[in-house]
Order: sequence, then C-alpha cells, then structure tokens
Amino acid sequence: MSVNHVAYLVNLLPSRNLEFKCAEEVWSNKSIDYSNLKVFGCSAYALIPSDERSNLNPKSLECIFISFESGVKGYKLWDPGNQKKILSKDVVFDENTMPMNKVKNSEAKENAVEKETTIEVPLTKMFRKTSQE
Repeated sequence: MSVNHVAYLVNLLPSRNLEFKCAEEVWSNKSIDYSNLKVFGCSAYALIPSDERSNLNPKSLECIFISFESGVKGYKLWDPGNQKKILSKDVVFDENTMPMNKVKNSEAKENAVEKETTIEVPLTKMFRKTSQE
C-alpha cells in the first residue's frame, strides 16, 4: 500500500518538463486539490453509519490511513481490530498520532526478555591487619 501512496504523491509533484504542472493535472486536465493530502500511517476515525450501530455504541472506528482511492473521493484505511481494509469518505484524521509506532513499541516491550544474572563474589577480608596491631 505504501508504494501506491508514494506513486500517487509523485504524480502530484510539479515537473519542469510539464511546464511546472503535475502529471495528474496534465492527464486529467483539471487543477489539483491538495487539501485532501494526509500523512501516511496517521490515525483515522471512520464514521460508522447510524444503521450499523446503536445509540450506545461508538460513532467511529479507529483505523490507520494507508492510501487514497483513485477515482473516488474516499480514503483507504486499515482496521487493525478486524485486520481488514475499508474504504470511507467520512473520516476524521489525527495527523499527529501514528498508531503503528505505538504497536511497534508495545511489541518491543513484550518481546524484551529480562534476564536475571547471578554473580558470585568471593568474600574477602575487608581490612588488612597492619603491622601496628
């Protein structure tokens, strides 16, 4: 998915060969709207339709933004709870939060093995007798 995201962004970069227009703009002959660009891997909250939830259930599903959907005004999201991709246009983004970093950090903590090491130290006399004693 990240490769598709990068390709999408590269097609939005202006090019000197295209008179400082981007490839997407030349292909579609439409001006580009950059307002929908989001940070890859950020937290995204997809709205759960009212007919699929009760009043006491959450209104949104916490996901991870993975890409844009071409030809549609929607976003591809990863639902880590159900381990599946979803497509939604009703999304709120938190571009300052990266949930995959939290997962990696918690996995690293879980996989960290604490080793107990015992070192035997021989007992020696703490003080030497001096010749004056």
